[in-house]
Amino acid sequence: RRVHGQIEIVMNTKIGFALFSFFICLFSLSSLVWMSLMTFHYPRIDSNADGLFNATTYLADSITKGPITDIQVATSFMCRPSYEKVVLYKWPGSRDACLCPSVQFSDECQVCERVSAMDPQNLTVWGETALCIKRNSKVVYGSQNCPLDMKRCNDEYTCVPNNESCPINTIMTLQEGRVALTDLKMLSLRGNVSMIFGTRNTKDLPFYKLEASLSGAPCISPTFTPKRVNSTDYVLLNKNSEGCGKYGSDLGYSTILDSQSETSFYMNNALHQNLTVQFPNYNSSIDREWIGLYGRRTVKLYNQNCSELDFTIVGQIILRLESFEKKNFMILNLSSGVLS
Repeated sequence: RRVHGQIEIVMNTKIGFALFSFFICLFSLSSLVWMSLMTFHYPRIDSNADGLFNATTYLADSITKGPITDIQVATSFMCRPSYEKVVLYKWPGSRDACLCPSVQFSDECQVCERVSAMDPQNLTVWGETALCIKRNSKVVYGSQNCPLDMKRCNDEYTCVPNNESCPINTIMTLQEGRVALTDLKMLSLRGNVSMIFGTRNTKDLPFYKLEASLSGAPCISPTFTPKRVNSTDYVLLNKNSEGCGKYGSDLGYSTILDSQSETSFYMNNALHQNLTVQFPNYNSSIDREWIGLYGRRTVKLYNQNCSELDFTIVGQIILRLESFEKKNFMILNLSSGVLS
């Protein structure tokens, strides 16, 4: 009996251990499958490291910079006090490389000609004109009642001090020979094209920005650029136009005002000659592409509390959440692998 009892105890122990091992393996495999599904199917904050962060930057600029109240032509490329010069476009710059006889680029310059890098450049001229804008930083946005000593503009969203005019909510271009609207101001832009602008009795939101965008409407995330339509990026550029990413183009709040060829735009900004002299075959990358001049309106926030957010802090939180999310998934996946 004692021997039989010992055998029975041993058998029970083996069965218990086997069951315990089975459930541990089942749990581990389940955890591994679950974490794999979470890794690939869980709605991530953003697959691009700075996509959502830059989307908040766009919102912050729209709300905190203040809408445009006047536009002037820069005199000798200088703006009057209280006006700021408009930077329309940032050419991304290029990297060092070597031009070989077969017109291939290489990092080795033994039998090749070195092509020096060019720094990024801010481009400010549209046609023959550099623009200056004046802003109103005292505005208050929201659908609720305006604060004391402020009045509501026709868009039913913007409040300005009682002694000030509402910001510009109308910008368009005018071909020579067409009749200008008498309630709008006008300035020469390029050739026979003029810009007319002002404040009209409409519910259109005010403009806060003028910018140039290549091949389409500007992206919501400022560090992204629309993908080229008729050409490819030059091989030595620091940044390629890969498209607007997850958040897309600003189709809801941007208005195209004018367009011209990319070549003309660079020529007007005294950049084209430097590019064609320094970079072989650069013309083939830009001669079929166009660039548009866009006006961008203030984003309308439907929750009053949103306008009181500090978007700088929001952006920092997003970056920290994204960093934590990546570390969290890594630790959990590692744990599941160890258990398995």
